[in-house]
Amino acid sequence: MRFALLPALILGAGTASVSAQITTNLFDQAAGGSAVLGMEVLEEGSDTWRPVVAAESVSAGCSVNLSANNGGNGGIEIKGPNSQVRTRVGWWTRLYFNRPFYGVGPSVNPGETIRIVLELSMACSASRRYRFELLKWSRPFNSDDTREGVLVGKYMAYYPSSSTFTTSTDVKLGNLNRFF
Repeated sequence: MRFALLPALILGAGTASVSAQITTNLFDQAAGGSAVLGMEVLEEGSDTWRPVVAAESVSAGCSVNLSANNGGNGGIEIKGPNSQVRTRVGWWTRLYFNRPFYGVGPSVNPGETIRIVLELSMACSASRRYRFELLKWSRPFNSDDTREGVLVGKYMAYYPSSSTFTTSTDVKLGNLNRFF
């Protein structure tokens, strides 16, 4: 016997939307059964509800390679606390940069390229979208990574885009200066 506990919750944004329902399957307790709680999703354009599988959960882990360069003048900072990732059926979750960028995020001087690994608390097979807050400074960063000069721009960059998802473990942002 199956009951929908939450009829239809719209989780999507933009042009695509996703409906979700929490279901429970009740088994005969006298026969040693129990109640099983699960979640199903209905993607826009589909008429089939599908269960949210473990690959879309936050229990598995995935290492993602992030690369970016700065082909302009002035330093560009990827603001760690405001950079996030989400799955197709999930919510935005903060990205945690490993040391030495923990809590801050990496910075890229003109002519430099960075390559860092992000550890995600989701399976690599999950469809993901990233957003990175970028700050552009009027001067390059000092050798001790201190910011001098003035903030000249702020931009939220999406990868692969603001409307698509990826399962790739290589996030190549390219030249960050193109956003300013």
